Amino acid sequence: MNLRKVEVKLSHHGTRKDENGKIRYVPAEYGKGYFHCWDPYKDEEDSFVSAIVELEDGTLRKFDTNDVKFLDKPE
Repeated sequence: MNLRKVEVKLSHHGTRKDENGKIRYVPAEYGKGYFHCWDPYKDEEDSFVSAIVELEDGTLRKFDTNDVKFLDKPE
């Protein structure tokens, strides 16, 4: 099985207070990994799809589809 290389958004940008109480802009963080599969979810009120991605450190995480960018094209 060939896994596709992806870039994922690990955290979103925003503002946070630093140790001095000043508000600072914090950029989004990105990481790389390998896409495993889609994970559909549906209940009586909601339905959505998440991506299951294996990060470079070997951990598996779910990501919103908007936070996944494929870095290759399938053959």
